[in-house]
Amino acid sequence: MLYIRSGAALLLALLLVLPACTLRQEERRAAVTQGTNARQAQLLAQRYPIIVVEPVAISVDMAKAYPLAARSCQSSAINTLKAKKAFELVHHTKPDQPGSTALLVRSKITDMRLATKSSGPRGGATAGNTYLNLDVQLVDATTEKVLQQKQLSSTALSAPINEMQNKDKDIAVAMGAILGEYVFAAMPAP
Repeated sequence: MLYIRSGAALLLALLLVLPACTLRQEERRAAVTQGTNARQAQLLAQRYPIIVVEPVAISVDMAKAYPLAARSCQSSAINTLKAKKAFELVHHTKPDQPGSTALLVRSKITDMRLATKSSGPRGGATAGNTYLNLDVQLVDATTEKVLQQKQLSSTALSAPINEMQNKDKDIAVAMGAILGEYVFAAMPAP
């Protein structure tokens, strides 16, 4: 009888673990990074019903090298926050409503790298890593006071760009989701 219970428990554990095993390695790493970044958010002093994710800043050189990165990151952050259904409005510009309380999300891509197959294991420990670093400020729209600053990093993806479909867009979408989760985690409960 004890063997049957142990076997049933083991089978149940395997059934719970198998779906997680089907995720690609980079998705699992992105989820860990996303969770870590979100857990490290400090709560804001007040809840904001309107979230404005401003266009993501990027240097001219990086924009030439990764033309989809900034827009994809912003769009992904907006989509992640909208999916939470926790705000009156999530948009890229502040509405023209007097007295509306909004939180501005200002961010800048400070560094980005897409790994190639040629930068494989022989290139060193980080040679094969794809990453995107983002500086974030949460700003009260009325006072323009910076409420919180954070540096987010996604070293989650290790797939060479030859294996990724949209290269800079893929890593930027992942970072946008991390940004959205960070903003959501910083928001006090209603």
